[in-house]
Order: sequence, then C-alpha cells, then structure tokens
Amino acid sequence: GVALIALRAQAPIWPVVFYGGESFWKNLPRLKRTDFRIVVGNPFYLDTRGESLSRQVAQEMTDEMMYQLAALLPSSYRGLYSDFNKARQTYLRFDAGVTSNLDMALGSNSKSEQGFQGNLSPQL
Repeated sequence: GVALIALRAQAPIWPVVFYGGESFWKNLPRLKRTDFRIVVGNPFYLDTRGESLSRQVAQEMTDEMMYQLAALLPSSYRGLYSDFNKARQTYLRFDAGVTSNLDMALGSNSKSEQGFQGNLSPQL
C-alpha cells in the first residue's frame, strides 16, 4: 500500500483531510451552501530504521500515518484513531524544523499552527 510506495520512492507524504460535507446531498436540492474544510498537514517520510518491511512493520507505519491524519481532524471525526495516547511515531521522520501533526494537535489547536485550512465554499 502507501507505506511500500512511499518507502520505495523515498517521497514525502503530505497528509490531507476533508471533512464537513456530510450534508451536501441533503442541502443540494434546497440550494443551501454546505461548508466543508480541507486541511493539509506537515509532510513526513517513512523510515524503517533498518528493519525489514514485515507485515507488522507495515501495519505500524499505517497506524502512525492514520494518527497523523486524525490529528488534522476535529475530535468527532477521528474514530478508531481518537486516542492519541496510543499513537507512536517510530517509523516517521520529519525534516528539520517541521513539527509532527500529532505534536501540534496535542500542543495547540490554533489554526495558524494546524496546517493550511481552506474554506472552499463559494462566497456569494
């Protein structure tokens, strides 16, 4: 999956979440605007730290990526990944000066520190 592709390409992973569009289809017939959010978090790399990519390591990487995504969402959207006490960052690497999305969620909730948040609803 994503872990294998990212490792082979040695490419950064840019976490992006979209939320708030649950009522789009309900609002559409009434031509009511639906506000939604797109949040782009800080990029990170996967690093096996010298371990072979076993099924267990791949699952742990996937869970670590999911916690990075969950950190960008409001708590009501996090589901299985809502308990940040279970989160690990063993296989994630951030460039110098780049903060983990999880660390930002735990330390601050200000919009300026939570990545890019855009409201793409048309302004009439």
